[in-house]
Amino acid sequence: MEHFVTLFNLNWAPQGLALHASLQRQMRGPFTLWVVCVDQRTFDVLGQLGIPHIRLLLLDALETEELRAVRPGRSTAEYCWTITSFTPSWVFEADPSDRKS
Repeated sequence: MEHFVTLFNLNWAPQGLALHASLQRQMRGPFTLWVVCVDQRTFDVLGQLGIPHIRLLLLDALETEELRAVRPGRSTAEYCWTITSFTPSWVFEADPSDRKS
């Protein structure tokens, strides 16, 4: 099983869905695309779509107090760059079953 991680809000949903479509065309085996939804609306909309091979994570449920403290001083794009390095650990915490030793 291959795992991929991305993050976006609804403004970037078309690119995220294009990534998913590309993975469906190119992957020869099973995969999961983890999407860290930057806001509740993105989480709700993607959840309603029920797209196969996508697992959603809501940023608000993952943020630490330290991350929440820096968020107001950054644009959405800047904050996405800030949290990018945290996304793999959030996926491992959400589903440790495929972690390789």
